[in-house]
Amino acid sequence: MTYLPNENKTVSVDGHAGYTDLSDFWFVGEGLPLHTWYMPKYAGPDSEGRSTWYVRNADGTETTTTSYSQASYYNCGDANPKVYGGFGTSLTAYGFDLTASFIYSIGGKALDSGYATLMSSPYAAAERHNLHKDLWNAWSEENTTSDIPRFQYGDTSNGYTSSRFLTNASYLTFKNISLGYTLPRDWIKNLGLTSVRIYCTCDNVYYWTNNPRVPFYVMDRFILTDLNRAERFLNGYTRDNETTANEADDSLKIYDQLGITTATQCFANAAKYARMAINQGYTPMSKTDWYNEITGFNTVNKSWMWAMKIGTDDIDDDDWAWKSFVSYMSNETEFGIAGMQSDEAYREIDRSLYEKMNASDWRRYTWVAPGDAGQADSVGHYSTLLTASNFANLPAYAGLKYKPAGGNMTDYKSGSAVSIPLMRVEEMYLIEAEATAFTEGLKAGQKLLENFMNTYRCTTTAANPTPFKCTSTSVWDFEDEVIRQKEIEFWGEGVVYYDLKRLRKGFSTEYDGSNTYTYYQQSVANGYVAPAMNVCIPNYEVQNNKGIVNNPDPQGE
Repeated sequence: MTYLPNENKTVSVDGHAGYTDLSDFWFVGEGLPLHTWYMPKYAGPDSEGRSTWYVRNADGTETTTTSYSQASYYNCGDANPKVYGGFGTSLTAYGFDLTASFIYSIGGKALDSGYATLMSSPYAAAERHNLHKDLWNAWSEENTTSDIPRFQYGDTSNGYTSSRFLTNASYLTFKNISLGYTLPRDWIKNLGLTSVRIYCTCDNVYYWTNNPRVPFYVMDRFILTDLNRAERFLNGYTRDNETTANEADDSLKIYDQLGITTATQCFANAAKYARMAINQGYTPMSKTDWYNEITGFNTVNKSWMWAMKIGTDDIDDDDWAWKSFVSYMSNETEFGIAGMQSDEAYREIDRSLYEKMNASDWRRYTWVAPGDAGQADSVGHYSTLLTASNFANLPAYAGLKYKPAGGNMTDYKSGSAVSIPLMRVEEMYLIEAEATAFTEGLKAGQKLLENFMNTYRCTTTAANPTPFKCTSTSVWDFEDEVIRQKEIEFWGEGVVYYDLKRLRKGFSTEYDGSNTYTYYQQSVANGYVAPAMNVCIPNYEVQNNKGIVNNPDPQGE
């Protein structure tokens, strides 16, 4: 057991009365803990249900005010725990072993800004947001004893930061439990083994806290329950079209459940739901669809399971000349960030990824080959809207995947009105291959991947007679190959982002000959998630929400 008392105080502030940080609601004063909350003190609702706060008068008396700007600031407690640590046990008997560990923190106050948001009344600029069930007990003419102010449209003071939203930060976490059994040596000696232990383990078993935030495992169960219900309720439902983003057909329902099972449940369900989605009738994009100069990756086709549609009516200001998907992703426009007028902000595939593509893979011509870069007479090798002279301006590895709507390279109002793929059936084929390798063996997974690649993505010729062949020697190598094919297939679509997080796959754009600008190069070790792939949590939140644990160093050091 570890017991770590945590006591600190500010010894001196050089005779100063103290220092305040009103943006983070801290006060630093002599004799006080370093992280002392400093904010208005909530006084409850007034006779009309409005929020009130205390005011410290010059004569030492206290009154209340409904004006937040007139409220006095008070020292409202210590954010630091009084003690923290952990404890555990380990038991062994008759070949069985049991270990369990807990961590705890006692004392300290946390500012629950999330709860404050949920308790805020809507107003003109924020009419649609979630609300907390505690608002059912808000002050009203029939409930005048409530300490929760009235819930009234436009009353923005309800969620203002004050002592009202400070909560006890103490917690106890059942961190881990493991149960194992070591087989007797007499059972295994004829197998040439010296020891075999069978065990099961569970992390983050339970979390006791006064903090009203929902523990992750509760949210996980909530999501799974909702998805299981959706599977029943949406049985037989059919959407009108693939661009209806706020409705779902069976394939979307199946994919949503797959998003959970792939990452945290079992590969068997992943393969099952992937195959069910494939059987909805979608087929992988053909070479003709892929390279269409007018509709290439801007129009729904038979492989798109879900899409976002941007209409001309959505393009309502000049900012769309640069803020649209086409602006960021198409190298073939006269408007936008990546287009011909850009300051060399071309979208390019990573060089090392491009070089790993099979020679017979017809997707290679989605990007400018190094030997064709700067060569106007090479334009005929590619499906592009660019003239020969404009093509010659493109660097090696520049992408030609995304076309402006209708092939309109000049008018952003028309060219930006595209459909954007959110989900394609090709992903289901690759998920099925990965999951099958882990459930039925490496060869079964390889067979599915090779069938997909040689049926839909590779065409042998006299110049390139070798079909795609997966040479992985382990399921882990095979998993890398599947992710590599996803990176190629879904370049620019944001799909692999979730795989890299799910599998904690390392990657590097920091190598000799990299085509990534030096300033943006990075290397992430296996077992870590790249910082750029995480939503940034402000240091203020880390300091005051004890449930947050920082990620490890992504460099693996």
